[in-house]
Amino acid sequence: MVKSRRTKLDQEISRAQKNTRNKLYRLRKAGATNTAEFDPRKSRAERASMNGSQKAAYLRELRNFNSRDNRYYIQPENNVALPKLAYDYYRSLEKTANAARVKLRTAIETMALENSLEDLTEDIEFAAWATARVHPEGRGQLYIPATNKFHDLIEQEMFVGFSSIASLEKETKRAEKSIPIINRNRKQYRSWKKGIAAKMKENGYGDLAKAVRGLTMAQIDWLHYYTDFDTLVGEFRYASELDEGYSDLVDEDTISQLTELFDAARHIPRTVTREKVSVKAPKKPKQLRK
Repeated sequence: MVKSRRTKLDQEISRAQKNTRNKLYRLRKAGATNTAEFDPRKSRAERASMNGSQKAAYLRELRNFNSRDNRYYIQPENNVALPKLAYDYYRSLEKTANAARVKLRTAIETMALENSLEDLTEDIEFAAWATARVHPEGRGQLYIPATNKFHDLIEQEMFVGFSSIASLEKETKRAEKSIPIINRNRKQYRSWKKGIAAKMKENGYGDLAKAVRGLTMAQIDWLHYYTDFDTLVGEFRYASELDEGYSDLVDEDTISQLTELFDAARHIPRTVTREKVSVKAPKKPKQLRK
């Protein structure tokens, strides 16, 4: 009885492998150059060592690959084929993240302009792309890393011409992280202010420390994204760091520039709030969940 069931299973696997072979042939004929990357077929030796449950799992894998729902998109840039569902999910992530970036930037700039702060639209574009990196795929496309503050504000270009499915998966993971980073941009402010103020106070700049502690969320938004505030406060060190040999970078020019920025930020009244940005990430298709 067992032998009969296993023989039938072997026959079903044989038919499924033939359908897989035909599907891969059609993809190669259409121009796909990387079918070996996603060919699910196993060698005769591998199949011979399988038990019944392993063969059943292998058959399911073949049938999933052969399913009409499992379509492939052949990129015109390099003829590398990608699972269409995975490619579409990546693009939906980037589209959603870009929508969040536009929403956050518009909210901050509207708030600033309504309170007579300088329009820095052109300046931030220059600053953002001056700090961008060339994509490691090497096709000349630029991107802004998540560690760069402009990542939250500047729309990213949809990447094209992935060299492999693994490359698409890597870029998808990066895109998945972008949306929560943009949504939680303010959650870091409280601890950030506390650390900056502590360094200033330790160095004898009590007035500046008090000014930092008194900043509202709206004021920090503008200072953080649209001025050199981050760079200037980054020059302050804890006393213990100075004892360890770190350089004291704070000078009169640093203090003067910070004082000017604090005066400018006060144009935004303490009662002012900006529109909250909270964009829902697209749901990951169950076929892509591991």
